[in-house]
Amino acid sequence: MIVGFWQQVLASYLFAYIAVLSIVLGAMLQIMISHLSGARWFEGLRPLAVRIVGAMPFVAILALPFLLGVHLLYPWADLARIPPDVRDVVARKHAWLNIPFFIARGVAYLVAWCVIAELIRRRDENDPSMRRISAIGIIVVGLTLTFASFDWVMSLEPSWYSTVYGVYVFAGGILASLALMAFVTYRGMPNRSSSVDPNLPDLRAPESERQKASLGKLIFTFAIFWAYIWFSQYIVIWIGNLPSEVPWYSSRTHTGWVALTVIAVLGQFAIPFLALIGYTAKRRERVLALTGACILFAHVIDNFWLVMPSVFPTSFHVSWTDAAAILLVGGLTIYAARARSAPRSSIA
Repeated sequence: MIVGFWQQVLASYLFAYIAVLSIVLGAMLQIMISHLSGARWFEGLRPLAVRIVGAMPFVAILALPFLLGVHLLYPWADLARIPPDVRDVVARKHAWLNIPFFIARGVAYLVAWCVIAELIRRRDENDPSMRRISAIGIIVVGLTLTFASFDWVMSLEPSWYSTVYGVYVFAGGILASLALMAFVTYRGMPNRSSSVDPNLPDLRAPESERQKASLGKLIFTFAIFWAYIWFSQYIVIWIGNLPSEVPWYSSRTHTGWVALTVIAVLGQFAIPFLALIGYTAKRRERVLALTGACILFAHVIDNFWLVMPSVFPTSFHVSWTDAAAILLVGGLTIYAARARSAPRSSIA
């Protein structure tokens, strides 16, 4: 009973951690993409993105609970917990799925993200070295995020795999980070000036219209991209109909978990698509803020959908620990982001 409770706690914590971490890494990737692409419209949003990325060292510390709870959370840590029919398949992955190597990889991912986050945070947007940092950083973050999604989430069901799983997490993270920036920037009064918060753009500035339009277009684009990856993974597995692949979707589409499937697709694709398809909608602060809030909610649901059915595959299961975990991890990350940005704000 005690083991079951702590497994539930760690699963709730993992879902909350992945939901928050993917947003922070999404903001980091967006900063680097904007530098390499020369996206001048992003300059007004960069301080907010840097503020989000500034929480990365603290987010890295928050990874300790599930890294130290490997025995309880991941079935591959004890082959006796794995059904006999797939035990041999998992055993062949022992060179990769073993506890020392798993923890070592996790630490390496976190260190890489913290180093890149600090390099971004400590450099001005006009610093020439930012292009070099961004060029290297995108490759490093892209690869490490892919492997982290394999290790930390996909290995909850060690006999199953998907080659686009890392891209799925990547797309969801960038979409949610853009949604967060839209919600934080455009919530409240549309005539707010930059004097309210120097980390937010001045909505009365002439360049604000281009910024709103560009942010709306990017959210629209990544909503479609996320849906494309979601559908690509599903259709390939559905057509293949292989015994080693089907169970992952069966537990998510033939039980109570199917409701979360619908919410995730509606919130991260259908609603943003319909809300932002119009020319003028992308330039309306209220539309951007509400769409951002919708995507953020669906992002949390999507990560819950990724993690929890792997632990409770036979029936829909929700616990108070799920809400407590997202409030804890999200709240501490927001506090860390605000605390680390305070000295920069006061100097400005």
